[in-house]
Amino acid sequence: MGSPQPWLTLASRRAIVHLAVSPDASLLLACDAEGAVFVWQTEQAGLLAEFQCPAAVRQAAVLAEHVYVTVDGWRRGLLWQADEGGWMVAVPIASNGSDAVPFDAFAVAADARTLTLVSALDWLRWERTTNRVTAEHRPIEGERLAYPDGAFGVSADGSRIFLYWDELLVFDAATETLLSAGPRHFAANAAALDNAASKLLLGTPEGELIAVHPQDANGACLWRLQVSDLGLAQLMLGADGAVVGWIDEQGRFGLVDANNGLAIGVTTAP
Repeated sequence: MGSPQPWLTLASRRAIVHLAVSPDASLLLACDAEGAVFVWQTEQAGLLAEFQCPAAVRQAAVLAEHVYVTVDGWRRGLLWQADEGGWMVAVPIASNGSDAVPFDAFAVAADARTLTLVSALDWLRWERTTNRVTAEHRPIEGERLAYPDGAFGVSADGSRIFLYWDELLVFDAATETLLSAGPRHFAANAAALDNAASKLLLGTPEGELIAVHPQDANGACLWRLQVSDLGLAQLMLGADGAVVGWIDEQGRFGLVDANNGLAIGVTTAP
C-alpha cells in the first residue's frame, strides 16, 4: 500500500468522513467534514488531485484517474472530471441530461459506465455517457413501511440491494427479485455487501468490524476485528470485495483485508 505518511498527516489535521479506493487499488480518495476531497496514488504515496465540494461528502468513488463521483448530505450528485488545464470541473448527475436527480448513495458498475443510485427505498440506473436515468425500481410496498429503521444499501457494482433491519433481505437490483432472507444477529451502525452477496460487513456501535455470511441462520462470523474504541459510522467495500475501509464517529479511519480480517498498513485509530 506504499507509505502511510500522507494519509496520517491529513488525518492529524482533518476528520475524514468518507473513503474510496479505485478498482485496482492504485488510488485512495478521502473526503473531510468540510467537503474537501483528496486523491492519492497508493504506490507512490503522492497526492494526485484535490478539489472542494459545495458540502460535506456522503459518498464518493473513483471511476478513472481524474474522474470521480460525489454525493453530499443535500443529496446532490456530481460527476468530476479534469479539464484541459487540469482543473476539476463538476457536472450535476441528472435524470434527463440536464435536471439534477437527488439521491442518497450509489454504486458503480464494473465498466464504470453506469451507476445504481439509491434514493430512500428506491433505486435508479444512471448512464454516464448520456447523463440520464435509464431505469427506476421500487421495492415491495410492505418493506417501505419499516423505513428507515436499519441499514439500506447497494453492493459495490450495483447488482444487489440489501436491507438490514429486523432481518437481512437481499434483492436483485435489475429485477427487484428477493434473493435471500436471513436473521439479524448484530447491531450495526453501518453495513456493506459484496457483489456476490456472499459476505456482509457490519460496523458496530462498539467499534468492531464483523464479517458474516448473509444466509447463515446461526449468525456465525467469518471474522471479527476491534478497530476503534468508538462506534463505526461508515464502511466502504472495494469493487472486488477484497478491502474494506472503515471510519469511526471521530473521523479516524483504516483499511482491513475483507477476506481474513487483518488490518492493512494505514490506520489512524489507537
